[in-house]
Amino acid sequence: MKILQTNIWQGRLVKNFIDLVKEVNPDIITLQEVCSCKETEFQTLNLSSFEDIKAEFPNYNEVLAPTYSFRTMDAEIMFENVILSKYPILNSKVVFTNGEFKKDFNTKYDDYNIRNFVHATIDINGSKLNVITHHGHHVEGTKEGNAETLRQMIVLRDYIKQLSEPVILTGDFNLSPKCESLEILNAELNNLCILSNVETTRNEFAKKAIQVCDYIFTNDLVKVNTFEVEKMLVSDHQALLLDFEI
Repeated sequence: MKILQTNIWQGRLVKNFIDLVKEVNPDIITLQEVCSCKETEFQTLNLSSFEDIKAEFPNYNEVLAPTYSFRTMDAEIMFENVILSKYPILNSKVVFTNGEFKKDFNTKYDDYNIRNFVHATIDINGSKLNVITHHGHHVEGTKEGNAETLRQMIVLRDYIKQLSEPVILTGDFNLSPKCESLEILNAELNNLCILSNVETTRNEFAKKAIQVCDYIFTNDLVKVNTFEVEKMLVSDHQALLLDFEI
């Protein structure tokens, strides 16, 4: 089985991402910075990456976890984390690690660091797989984290420790591989970017220094076959692909 992970950069290169999905044919997709717009007359504004993906791949089941919505030209746009699965999703849960969903988000007055993670329990031929994805708290000017990122990683770790079945955790964590905040997860899970000696998950579209900040983690109940950073440019983050068994 395959799981594909990326921060989709609000869908700026969504056509490239669709081409990548066609090429690698993942069973599960996890995404951050997804924009969704139900008003079809506004879906040509590159604010409907979710609808673009679903139109190409309608056979995926989905869980959407919006952090906020905003309005443009009378259309409401959702900004969210997403899990897509070819397999049935038995149940799902969204947990906010900072703040709560904000309708009509205003960049001048509202905290853009509203953060959540979404957990989908997926039925893989009668066995349960826990897939969680998270877009991490952003600290301006550094990926080394702070007291707030440490607190949020403890929340995530404590949630995962309650799960007894296989776990795959993905996301753009906005944290360097061995910073104090991420070590909270490294101590409990297998950080595949560290184990594979990944040098960067960013590319030439990134405005800041090239570094690793995107991850796939597994617990010991997941057998890793292959793990790689995809070369196709689909965002300012590189996509990660895990081939695994449970």
